[in-house]
Amino acid sequence: MWILLLSIACTEVRHIPTVGVYVDVTGMYDVVSVPSGEFVMGSEHHSIDELPIHKVTLDHSFLMMTSEVTQELYASIMQENPSFFNECGLDCPVEKVQWLDAAVFANHLSRQEGREECYQFLGRSEVNWVDEYECLGWRLPTEAEWAWAARGAQTTAETRFAGSDEVSNVAWYLENSNHTTHPVCQKEKNALGLCDISGNVYEWVWDRMDKYPSEAVLNPVGGDTGSHRLARGGAWNRFVKNIDIRVRKEYSYAFQSNDLGFRLVRTAP
Repeated sequence: MWILLLSIACTEVRHIPTVGVYVDVTGMYDVVSVPSGEFVMGSEHHSIDELPIHKVTLDHSFLMMTSEVTQELYASIMQENPSFFNECGLDCPVEKVQWLDAAVFANHLSRQEGREECYQFLGRSEVNWVDEYECLGWRLPTEAEWAWAARGAQTTAETRFAGSDEVSNVAWYLENSNHTTHPVCQKEKNALGLCDISGNVYEWVWDRMDKYPSEAVLNPVGGDTGSHRLARGGAWNRFVKNIDIRVRKEYSYAFQSNDLGFRLVRTAP
């Protein structure tokens, strides 16, 4: 019952604040470089949503935040902290953010740093990704980018969790989290130097939920229609099977929960 109470979600669409005050976010986040590459995406181990197994090519490199967006970074930009676990501290991941909140934050961070904004908001649920991979501002990773980064940009070695086959080394999950989030980067990093790709909080990605293609694809961006977006990586309140980096999770774009956050990427110049 304790876990269920902590996982209460709300689908009410919240007001999007207008942020006009400059904030110096230097030192509030780090990034790692993720190279271009080809890999096989999908799995036969969990659900039909992970089939068919198919080849993905990403022909661009990108920069990814080392950790999930922290409460400090989010509150500095958005002037609010929606997190349920706010007593966890500013170094803990922000949570209770809708997909739309994450997209708005990405634009605001780009604006703060003098980068182009990648998202155009056409309505409460309709967002246009301007120029897609050509945009050099901050944005949510695609599902394929997230999956490639989670496996350490390695084409052959595939682990169940980000950086290890031993989940307790790399993730906060149901059996070791003590029913709360934790400050980022306390667990081992993966081969690229990314923290908490497995566990702590789920991470929103750009893609709408859609079936995987059966053929090889280049730079996929997900489905064209629908209000459900994908999240990856598992969270503090999930069983081991949900921490597997191959598992897909879908939510309404307006869903929010204390086990759901995000990290951002930007295409390398």
